[in-house]
Amino acid sequence: MAEVSVENIIEKLQIYFERYYYVVWYDDSAAFAENIDEIAANLAEVHLLKVPLGQSFRQKTYLHEHPDEKILLYFPHPKPRNEENLFLDVEMYAQNYTADADDMLRDELGLSRRWLPFVKKHLTFFNSKERKADFIRFYTEESEVSPELGIVAALEKFPNLKRSNALNLLTPVLLAGMTDNKYLTSFSKYGVAENFWKMVAVEFGYLTSQPDLTEFVRALYLNYAFADLPKEFTKYRLEESSLANVKSYMSNLEDSASNRLDFKRLGDLVWDEMELGKFFKKLSPSTWAEITAFYGIDNLLLKWAKDKLLSGELTAVVGREDLAELLEKRIKLNTLRDNKVMVLQYKMLKYALKLLGSTVRTYANTSEAVDGYVKQDYKLDTYYRKFAFYNRNLVHQMADVKVEYNDLKDYVDQFYADNYLNKTIKSFNESYQPGEMATKAQSNFYREYVGIQQGRIVVIISDAFRFEIAKELQAKLEENRQIRTEMDYALAGLPSVTYMGMATLLPHQNLEFDMDAKKVLVDGQLADTLQKRSQILAANRADGQATAYALNDVLNASSSERKALFAGKKVVYIYHNDVDAKGDQAKTQEETFAGAKQAIDDIASVIEKLRTISVNHVFVTADHGFIYRDEKLAEMDKIDLNVADGIKSPRYILSKADLPETLGVKKTQAGEALGNNDPTNVYYPTSSNVFKSAGTTSYVHGGSSLQELVVPILEVKMSSNAKVTTPVEIKLAPMSPTITSRDFSINVNQEQAVSDEYEACDYRFYFVDDKDVRISNERTLRADSRADDIRDRAQYVRLQLSNQDYDRQRIYRLIIEQLDEAGNEVSRQELSFHVDLVISGDFGFDI
Repeated sequence: MAEVSVENIIEKLQIYFERYYYVVWYDDSAAFAENIDEIAANLAEVHLLKVPLGQSFRQKTYLHEHPDEKILLYFPHPKPRNEENLFLDVEMYAQNYTADADDMLRDELGLSRRWLPFVKKHLTFFNSKERKADFIRFYTEESEVSPELGIVAALEKFPNLKRSNALNLLTPVLLAGMTDNKYLTSFSKYGVAENFWKMVAVEFGYLTSQPDLTEFVRALYLNYAFADLPKEFTKYRLEESSLANVKSYMSNLEDSASNRLDFKRLGDLVWDEMELGKFFKKLSPSTWAEITAFYGIDNLLLKWAKDKLLSGELTAVVGREDLAELLEKRIKLNTLRDNKVMVLQYKMLKYALKLLGSTVRTYANTSEAVDGYVKQDYKLDTYYRKFAFYNRNLVHQMADVKVEYNDLKDYVDQFYADNYLNKTIKSFNESYQPGEMATKAQSNFYREYVGIQQGRIVVIISDAFRFEIAKELQAKLEENRQIRTEMDYALAGLPSVTYMGMATLLPHQNLEFDMDAKKVLVDGQLADTLQKRSQILAANRADGQATAYALNDVLNASSSERKALFAGKKVVYIYHNDVDAKGDQAKTQEETFAGAKQAIDDIASVIEKLRTISVNHVFVTADHGFIYRDEKLAEMDKIDLNVADGIKSPRYILSKADLPETLGVKKTQAGEALGNNDPTNVYYPTSSNVFKSAGTTSYVHGGSSLQELVVPILEVKMSSNAKVTTPVEIKLAPMSPTITSRDFSINVNQEQAVSDEYEACDYRFYFVDDKDVRISNERTLRADSRADDIRDRAQYVRLQLSNQDYDRQRIYRLIIEQLDEAGNEVSRQELSFHVDLVISGDFGFDI
């Protein structure tokens, strides 16, 4: 027994007398008989009453005669039997004291007397003030777990130890590593390793006489991965009654933002050490698709999906999902995991599938071609742009990419170039005559969209911001409930180049082309710089309240500087050049699609900043579009047309001379685009081919294709009032009212597509019992699909019921909470179920 000093006794007794009138002290061996007078003398206003054997009656009368005194009753002998104890009634309302150091420690720890043997056993642990303080902090008897697990929690510094989360005592151990684990070392040192492993046995069904952390982690992952463990892993089978705990625990670990990387790290370790890749290759893709435990599964699925695309099996089915659904599900899964490399690969395959599965149409006339393009066919360019963008990003991540995609890239590039671009451009040019559809001519822009407005108008002109990119910007802007958009289009003239398009978008009466200078005059003035365009805009208004800025100057200005820029201005043109700046340079043409993404982000950002300074009406347009192929063009795709005098570019030739007729080449006059009689010949390919000339060949423009000629006119209106949108609704597929398995899947249909009327919404799922106690993990589903077909909006949620006994007669409820943007509950739906499990398990903590 540890020694207790007189000072410690006095200190403890003083604390007791602050709350009690009587303190009873049985000193079995009269160890402090010589010190008791000194002790009592140091207790303020306390009377010492010594009670030797045989003097109980006489001393008890003293209590009755002095009812208002604080009295220390000191018995220099063991406590008598109850029937012989005259002070038994006093002890009922007095404070008992002992000078036993172990018992004092037990009292300090807040433990009842039954835990004195536990304290004596673990004195080594409690001889540290810090460890003792951690035990007091992390454990109380109300926790309903053994005090040994309180030591485990104290060593882990695990907060708020309770019956409901004692399972999570495992997490710090797992995260500390498979070798030289500091927690397991501490558990052994302080005598609680056996208790820890007993908890693991009870809660996870890991029954072995020689527990090993590596083997246990393998068992966790394998039992989480498989509903029915394959015979090859029989040695890792955990007890059936504990599998619900395993699945719930692993699911929460996988979903935890703070533990997600560790979940991957441990899973990768199991995958590599057990060479699971070889085993899983023997299984079907349907099995792979159901597994989230191992990130290595994704490499198998990615290769399988890539092979299906290459073989043309675009409607391949895996389990309950077709290829498109599988890719979408894995994108969401890996987005939640923040696994960027996997997301890139799945998105690349997603857009390859969309492109390869698209219908490529030919056109009867120009009107049909343009109408088809702006309504539907532009999406094929988006699909290819997205595919090439994600593929390009993957090139920078190749060290982390396990699946080779060169064959798929070649296949998609060829499909886009031959099956789509060449086919549709030829079809378009069979009927297209420059100058037709004059009402949609780009030269009408200022008069029909800007000049008729009464309030302030801002026009953002982004060089080469082709129609399909603007459609993506439109979707991004529509996510803001204070913005409304409407998309229109115009047709650029030939050649579809910057010096023509930029001039055409300005207010003008006459346009003239100076071929020698390669510039267009607007009403006799050059318009080739920002300053000159600003002067033309101002001169067009009687009040002169018009100007032009570079987008970056507006974007990077402070709020007060921005207000000053727009003060008193009725028309403001903002010029931007991300796409063309990258595409037009051989060194950066590969970054064309990255430039498109940056352009979308920049324009959306500047529109938001304009909204904050009360600009509420904006048009976004472009000077021309472009064609981009993420491949090197073959010589057979180049047209060799000699030009002695003129301008030669990959997609057009300007010449005063009449060149000989050439197969696959047409001509028009520059006057068609300028609205005058300029006879300068404009030659252009009628296919996706290019002229042999200096300049880039992957990124080209100037010619006659829908991608080059159709430019967006995106009208953006902003207000301080949010447009009224309704969260999308979900509907569950029919289910049995009786649950027969702890692993429970819910098929969910998103009733409406996200649109101007309906906004994306999060829904949270979990089960509770009839006392509102949660009995499962929880999952959050993001309903954000814009797909037109309701089948493409289907998802499913998987929940695991906790390991406990279920009463077949009781009602258990599935809770579905609709959440707001902050994650707070807006509304809820409850569905009632009975639970009738074949095997039910114990969830006790008898450790």
